[in-house]
Amino acid sequence: MKEILDNFIEVKLANAKDEVPKSKGIYLWLNHQNEIVYVGIALGKNGLRHRICNQHLNPEYLEFREAKHNSKDVFQLGHPIVKIRSNNQAKKGIDKSSFRKSIGRKLEIPPGHDTCNFILKNLRLKVLANEDASYVKELEKNLISTHQPIFNSTYK
Repeated sequence: MKEILDNFIEVKLANAKDEVPKSKGIYLWLNHQNEIVYVGIALGKNGLRHRICNQHLNPEYLEFREAKHNSKDVFQLGHPIVKIRSNNQAKKGIDKSSFRKSIGRKLEIPPGHDTCNFILKNLRLKVLANEDASYVKELEKNLISTHQPIFNSTYK
């Protein structure tokens, strides 16, 4: 597993839009102790750059649909981003990114800018571009099973 981890490339978060590849692949978020805290994959047509830059690092990537909120979101729902609809009805928004949502739930951090700032100040990013969806899914499962990242909820 160590030799696989050596193939991941570290990305400077300040330059993420330029450094994160557009291809499909897998990514790791690590803390300052070099522990893997989240493993994610990007298999959509927009790839790693879209998943990381447009979702995880975008404070405007929020979920306002009440049907998508649940009891685990109680803290963020208590500190929501409020959007007023055209009918003057207020809608509560929380983090939509599963990674940011997990951060908000576990660390009780409000949605949007607060969870994004936590990521930028406390975490590092490594990526591995790979177009083989089967390989990427299997690697994700193995990395989560082996490292038990605090912010992943599947494959533990």
